Amino acid sequence: MTGGNAEHTDEFDEGTTQEIRLAVVMTGGASLAVWMGGVAREINLLTAARAHQDDPAVAGARDWSVTDTAVATRWAALLAALDLEVSVDVLAGASAGGINVALLGYANVQDTDLGPLRDLWIQLGSLRELMRRPDAHSFPSLLRGDEVMLPALRSALQSLDPRPGTGTPVSNHGPRAHSARTIRPTSVFITTTILRGETSRWPDDLGGLVRDRDHRGLFVFGEDDLADPEGAARLALAARASAAFPGAFEPAYIPVRNSPDSAHPDMADHVNAAGDFHGSDGGILVNRPLGPALQEIFDRPTRGRQVRRVLTYVVPAPNPPADGADGANAADAADAADEPADRSPPSAVDTLLGALSAALNQSISTDLRRISAHNEAVRGLRTSRRRLARLAPAGGPRLADQDVYTTYRAQIADRAADLVIDTFDRIVIDSLTAPTPPDAVPADAARRLADARGRAELRLAAVNAATAEFPDRLPGARDLGELWRLGRPAVDAVKGTLISMINEGYVLTTDPDERRALSAIARGVHGAVVAPREQAGAQLLPLPSTPANRGAFTVVRHTLRDLAGASSDAVVAEAARRWLRGAGDAQTSRTDLTLAWSTLSSLAESLRGLLDRIVARSGNSDGNGNGDAPGDRPRTAVADGRLVSAALLAPPPPRGRRTGLSLAARRQRAAQGLRDFIRYLPADRERAAIALLDLHLVTRTLTGTDVIDQPVELVQVSSDIRCDLDPARSDAHHKLTGLALGSFGAFAKSSWRANDWMWGRLDGAAWLVRILLDPRRLVWLRDLAVERAGGDPAAGESWLAGFVAVLSTIASTPVTEPVLAELAWLDDPAAPVPPVLPETAAWVAAGIQREIAAGELVSVATAVRADIRETGAAVGRNREFLDAVPTKAAGSAGAAGAGAAADGAATDGAAGSAEPAVDRVDPADTDRVLRLCHVADERLTDRPNSRILVSLVAQTLAVLTAWLASLHALPWPFRPAAFVVRTITRLLYAAVDDAVRHRHRVTTGLGVIMLVGGLAVAVTQGGVVGGLGVLATAAGLALVGLTSWRTVVGSRRRS
Repeated sequence: MTGGNAEHTDEFDEGTTQEIRLAVVMTGGASLAVWMGGVAREINLLTAARAHQDDPAVAGARDWSVTDTAVATRWAALLAALDLEVSVDVLAGASAGGINVALLGYANVQDTDLGPLRDLWIQLGSLRELMRRPDAHSFPSLLRGDEVMLPALRSALQSLDPRPGTGTPVSNHGPRAHSARTIRPTSVFITTTILRGETSRWPDDLGGLVRDRDHRGLFVFGEDDLADPEGAARLALAARASAAFPGAFEPAYIPVRNSPDSAHPDMADHVNAAGDFHGSDGGILVNRPLGPALQEIFDRPTRGRQVRRVLTYVVPAPNPPADGADGANAADAADAADEPADRSPPSAVDTLLGALSAALNQSISTDLRRISAHNEAVRGLRTSRRRLARLAPAGGPRLADQDVYTTYRAQIADRAADLVIDTFDRIVIDSLTAPTPPDAVPADAARRLADARGRAELRLAAVNAATAEFPDRLPGARDLGELWRLGRPAVDAVKGTLISMINEGYVLTTDPDERRALSAIARGVHGAVVAPREQAGAQLLPLPSTPANRGAFTVVRHTLRDLAGASSDAVVAEAARRWLRGAGDAQTSRTDLTLAWSTLSSLAESLRGLLDRIVARSGNSDGNGNGDAPGDRPRTAVADGRLVSAALLAPPPPRGRRTGLSLAARRQRAAQGLRDFIRYLPADRERAAIALLDLHLVTRTLTGTDVIDQPVELVQVSSDIRCDLDPARSDAHHKLTGLALGSFGAFAKSSWRANDWMWGRLDGAAWLVRILLDPRRLVWLRDLAVERAGGDPAAGESWLAGFVAVLSTIASTPVTEPVLAELAWLDDPAAPVPPVLPETAAWVAAGIQREIAAGELVSVATAVRADIRETGAAVGRNREFLDAVPTKAAGSAGAAGAGAAADGAATDGAAGSAEPAVDRVDPADTDRVLRLCHVADERLTDRPNSRILVSLVAQTLAVLTAWLASLHALPWPFRPAAFVVRTITRLLYAAVDDAVRHRHRVTTGLGVIMLVGGLAVAVTQGGVVGGLGVLATAAGLALVGLTSWRTVVGSRRRS
């Protein structure tokens, strides 16, 4: 939840508030990470906005600038108008996206401000600072990872820690009061590439073993891990490993079960590797880490509110369309169609690049299909559950029988055994060559796992152990005390069914008392089982476990630790039992799960009575939703209490997204489903618990897998979106400098990074407004206003007029005709619901974007001036832009010199005082000033940037020749020549750097004149004059060389 209320639901809330939970996935992109950082900043500001509205002291505690305060105020107004709360609880990133995910996740869990992230990117992102020095002794890469990036990341994360006495302020507003330190539920997934790979073995049908090597690494952190004192160091190392682009940064060393120094903490509990490894760029194999985030999205519980799940896939520049796919390429495609087809094979280079691009771009399709399949499965589950409930009304034969239960028990036991054996095998294989002692691996483990018979015996031991955890017979109403033996899966499924019914109840009622009662029951359902991390503590909650589920890797590793010296059969058997229990020892698990079933049965009894009253008051007609009368419902033949033809109960799920339903239609559907549920659920608590269990047993047996009743939306957040402040810049190629130099372009100039950061915030705001302005939400609010007015249609018109007035205030401009035309469908209750409102979203977003640009344009101008001062870059086309943006206040000169943001510039006044007006462009003038900014149009090859280009080329050449000279494989005859070349390139780089930065200009200039003039005289003249030319050449060379050498020696001492 927003504003630190993630764990609290207002007891006076009527339940109309909708919570939007964002799962943020960020992909690679090298310097495009600066743009992603801007998006992360805007998400961070949005999630804190409503707390700022509820308690203005939040802004003071966060040291927000005038710009950020104004932006947060507009976000809060939009959230209030839509009655929304926004939170971020799942984040996943690869490559440079992993850095932003780490920073956003750490700030989110601590509930702190992400404003300092801009300083990190503007300062750390300098290619000059990142590049290795020519005098280094070893050159594992071109850029410095452990030397520069890792400590910078750790310092940046530590800077996000709440300061003593601050944090989220304590609110005194009644029920919204919360503690001064709020830990938000947060899961962070960061991918890497395990260079050595993790060996896996799979049995075939004839008993042979199929060997495989998996290089996909995954770091996972829960809120407890992130709030740990060493959380910053671990997260920094994970981000460093994910961003280790091959060749650019050296691979990162990841210790497992040891810690060589404070910068490299033990990562055993946070990565899916059995031993130490070197990690390279996470984008090599998992460039779009949607998959790791999906299960955690589904596992995160609701808190008694309506929840909308949105997975934001953040990619700066999506793949370009195919030729002819858009209007820009239509003419070229037509011309190409008239030419004969080119059947010649591609070159070797094109083939290699094409294969690499295909490998990097295919990872998303599986995940996208998974999202679509999950949403279809949710619809199918709801349909099947409703039809199953009709088959076995309360008082009749049970829905499940012994055969269903036996099949269910076998499915769960097989799943547990497969996970345990596969994980045990990986740990055992890695222990054979591990540099550190393994976790008490049994002596016979390697031999038995390598043999088909031994592997089958171990699997059978795990299956038998898991099966023995279950009761032998199908539990009945008198066996409520035995239900704990079914483990966590059954409890979680029953909780999901109850929450689904509670959500339908929210749709059906507007009575405040009934909504509060539903909210109280929902909190009780979620609290029925304490999360594993709360039972066992942070030490038993590692990765690849997620905060919601303990992973097999964790279970097996801790079982090996606890059963040191035990046989392999005993280890796999105990690991299977632990995986089934979820967490804690046997006695703790029994106590907690027994209490959970008792609590759920009591809550089910209360919920049934409450829903019965809600349905009775709703006035919706009885029906089954398919036009059938109640007496015409299909039934299955039942004999001896056994269910027949159960497989026919799961029809193909409906395809496509359900849109266009009014609130009345949605309530009719909810009433029909709840009526079926009430008729199915017995009135007494014991039989109600068994009926809920039967629903789970049958649906799980039929589907063969667990389906979490929570659909998720996918929204791509990119730079390809319109911005009404500057309509000419509508895509990434017209906005971002980071696309140049193979996505390393923004590292060249601080003004380029400031530009990309600004556009990240602007584009992020545009997409977030689109997400918030969901047409389905507007329909719900309109129909709710009508119903609260006793069905008076005029109430809908009045609500719409007031809503548009609020949006006009946020947009800071009068409503336009295109917006009114786009919203006209809200006047007709029967009109279809559009999927998106682009005109309205762009209009509203422009008001927020003007506030953002008012501060960021000053930061960009400051960075441009810093580039001119420090690198000798010319003004170029930005002269009018610089004239339109005032110089920052003297109090922020230090930050300005580093290209820092304008937000934190004013530091002279007392704490909490307003910034000087000079640090902010007039928001009403931002459209004109933004269109004068041509930083995004610059290229490194432009004449104004020639000095920067020459300096970068000289530095790169010096580093590459130094690397070549340091190679041990270089033959001895070539080493003297390599040394000479290395010395010359170092002197050349030092001379160029002096010239660019205006150091030793008189000495260097005189030396160059004497060198060139003397060389010309020596070549063209003879005798005494020619001799003087030789002397002049030597003197000029000495002046240039000694000056450069002094610079080289000084840089060596500084480094």
